[in-house]
Amino acid sequence: MREKFHYKRMIVFLLMLFITTLIVGCNNSVETNATEGKEIQVFEAKQGEITGEISLTGILAPSNSVNVCPELSGKVTKVLVQKGDFVKKGQPLIKLDDEDLKIKYRKALASLEETRDSINRAKINYDSAKKDFERMKILYEEGAISKKEYENYLTQLELTKIIYESAESSGLDAAEAGIESIKLQLSKTTIKSPINGVVVSVNVENGEMVSAGMPIVTVTSIDSIIFKSNVIEKYLNYLKVGQKAVVYSESIPGKTFEGKLSFISPVSTTTGQQFPIEITIVNSKGELKGGMTGSAKLKIKSSNSIVVPRSAILEREGLYYVFKVIDDKAVKKRVKLGIENEKYVSILEGVSKGDKIIIENVDKVIEGETVAIKKASN
Repeated sequence: MREKFHYKRMIVFLLMLFITTLIVGCNNSVETNATEGKEIQVFEAKQGEITGEISLTGILAPSNSVNVCPELSGKVTKVLVQKGDFVKKGQPLIKLDDEDLKIKYRKALASLEETRDSINRAKINYDSAKKDFERMKILYEEGAISKKEYENYLTQLELTKIIYESAESSGLDAAEAGIESIKLQLSKTTIKSPINGVVVSVNVENGEMVSAGMPIVTVTSIDSIIFKSNVIEKYLNYLKVGQKAVVYSESIPGKTFEGKLSFISPVSTTTGQQFPIEITIVNSKGELKGGMTGSAKLKIKSSNSIVVPRSAILEREGLYYVFKVIDDKAVKKRVKLGIENEKYVSILEGVSKGDKIIIENVDKVIEGETVAIKKASN
């Protein structure tokens, strides 16, 4: 009887244990099934206009710097400028010894006068021979003189004519050409500035001998200045020659200068992916100096770009990624960035119009995890 009672108690205990296990199992099954993906906020990638600004650092350089060289060799007699002088185009800088040329010039003038006198005498002789011949021709036709006498006058006329024409054509032209040549050489003994600017170097002294083609003075233009920098490849096609730019230098705090993009190199630097550009700035007051460091800002715009918020971008070791939502999963995708501003960034590669892009806490998203869209943002 006691054994039967224990047997019943054992059955009841096992039955209760089974029911308890079943209930716990059911409860656990409900919690798992109730678990949903992480709630996230997404942005549907759109196609449209985006504006931005690129900042550059660079060096300021003169728009024009000229090494002035003499065209003649000679001795310096006067140095008319010194470093720092402002000069105008055509202003004398250096004077070379011109005494020998002046002597040649005076001799050439004298020779020219002699040539002119010779021409005048030849003309007088020719005119006289013409009159004599005309008179003798009449006498010959009247039979007053012989044929031989007539031919002598004709020969004299032809000879004086040849002498006159030869003197007039060759002698005078040569003498005048010699004068002009010496005058040109004399003008070159005064070496003048080819531009408006500032003298930045003088490399000769009084009494020094110089050779033709030897740089003796350097003049730099200050009316305009060039900002030189490099632009990375991704911004190159957004820039246009002639567009406005703002340039400033830490050497002149609180002041900006307006310039225009004047040059975009079609060839990258030797290191690649960097393209030289130049911005020309009006510098009428001469505040900007060649060699200063500077910065520039250029506005850029694209009218047909894939655009997402900046918060969607994840950077890892210099590479950029976004997370797309595909079939309720977070899918990591590498992207190439274009124009950026404070709120948005254009995507050149890796995202298409309409893609759902996670835009919050992207650094905490795990690739492949299940997600649930909390709110779509436009």
